[in-house]
This record gives sequence, C-alpha cells and structure tokens, in this order.
Amino acid sequence: VMYRLRVGQIIGALVLCILAVNVGVYYEAGRKAGERPPLTDGLTGKWGTMSADFAARLKQAHPFGSSATAFTADLAGQGFKSKNWGIAPASVGEAYLDESNWVCRQGAAVRWSVDGAGRLAKLEGEYRKGGCL
Repeated sequence: VMYRLRVGQIIGALVLCILAVNVGVYYEAGRKAGERPPLTDGLTGKWGTMSADFAARLKQAHPFGSSATAFTADLAGQGFKSKNWGIAPASVGEAYLDESNWVCRQGAAVRWSVDGAGRLAKLEGEYRKGGCL
C-alpha cells in the first residue's frame, strides 16, 4: 500500500509540473504585441530565427555610421543594461536585455565598437536562451 501511495504521489507531482510548464509556455506565447521593447517585440520561432531577426532589426534601426550616443540612448530607453556603454571614440560596448520568465532564461545581447568620430563601426546582436524547464 505504501509503495502505491508513493508512486501515486510521484505521478501526481509530475502531472502538476507538466501542467505548470504548459501554462507558462501558453502565457508567454500569448503576450500581447507591444509588451516588449520594439527591438524584441514579436520575435517568435526557433532560437536561430529569433536571433537573426533581432540582429536584422538592430542593424536596420542603427546602421553603421550612426551616432553611438543616440544608439546607446535608444538601447537604454528600451530597457537594455550595460556595465560599459562604450560611447567614447574608439571604444567597445555591450548591453543585455533580460526577458527571462519563470519558464526560460532568455534575452537580447548587443556588442558594438565606436570609431574615432563617435559613430558605430561594428554592431552585433543575438537573441538567446540560457535554459528552460
């Protein structure tokens, strides 16, 4: 009897975990447009596709030769955080937007370099996951 009770408890716990994960995934998939910053709003699909789409949005919004000051102000305005904004001439910067939830760790990472005139010389971006339940 004790063995059956323990197996039943384990199965019940597994069912609850599966339901919790499905509810979380459903919630995340159902987020309304506009609840995320413009650079990441509406990114869906496989991780590689989302990353490529994010990089394309980033480069379209901030082409090479753009002002590094305006670029970093836009990132900060969209919620990106950085320990090194890299806006000084001939500097390098990076920033991260954490969009994690209770199901997955995920977010957008950006790296750039600035030329001697204070303009974007190099720009890379990716949307990545850090792990999911």
